[in-house]
Amino acid sequence: SRFEKEDICLVTAADKKLADSSALIHLGSIPCEQLPKLYSTADIFLLPSFHEGSAFTVLEAMSCGTPFVITETGDGSEIARFGMLKRGVVKENSSDSIYHAIKEMLSLNRLERERFEDEERHYILEKHSFPVFREKYLKLLHEEY
Repeated sequence: SRFEKEDICLVTAADKKLADSSALIHLGSIPCEQLPKLYSTADIFLLPSFHEGSAFTVLEAMSCGTPFVITETGDGSEIARFGMLKRGVVKENSSDSIYHAIKEMLSLNRLERERFEDEERHYILEKHSFPVFREKYLKLLHEEY
């Protein structure tokens, strides 16, 4: 793995262990109340998915101000249209593209990272906050077919 040759460690938090590698730490299932701390301590959040709807894990990571690398599936295509956040969205779901996106996110300087975090929070508040969700839900309830 490329990551074994660099000072990069991938951490997974899932029920199933993905692979054996010196560059991979498997935490297993994490209780919900511990997720904000895990997201906040991560350098980046990675979700390289071929098929994804609206992944709450990406929104959770963004809410914690964690830079991300995701593919352009599901909400990825919408996030890619939101200013600086497009830097975290990989258009081509290949190991090379994901690797380069990870390297780019890890190379953000302090000012770029702060700007990225600000845009993440703005995106969450504008698109996925409770008032926005409530409005969409109420509109759906009142639609006539």
